[in-house]
Amino acid sequence: MAGVTVARFKSREAALRFYFRASELLTPNAKPGIFSTRRPPKVHQGPNIIDDLLALDSCFHGMNDVQLWLLHELYGPGGFSLKLRPVAEVFEALQRKFPKHEWTPHRIAQFKREALKIFEAHLRRERLM
Repeated sequence: MAGVTVARFKSREAALRFYFRASELLTPNAKPGIFSTRRPPKVHQGPNIIDDLLALDSCFHGMNDVQLWLLHELYGPGGFSLKLRPVAEVFEALQRKFPKHEWTPHRIAQFKREALKIFEAHLRRERLM
């Protein structure tokens, strides 16, 4: 059987929600990138949650701790709705978690934008989107 070439995720946001929810079930409290040394096959043989999780895990390379934390807070398992956490709530949590940085809403948006760019580039490389 030939490999599936249809994109597995419709958007980077859907991929992030899937990754953080699945990783929370399978590896609670693990940092993204934990499985990335074990590379999944380049062409997936169909829907497979483990292959998808491993492939998505490798998409976090190139991000710093703040970007990883921010993506987890925004797209993590806080609920199964598509609604993001309020920016004010994320801002306060970010200031508590990383107090050495001088945070502004603009800087948070910049970190998020850069992290999503990196993640999307890796998604396209892995042909998941």
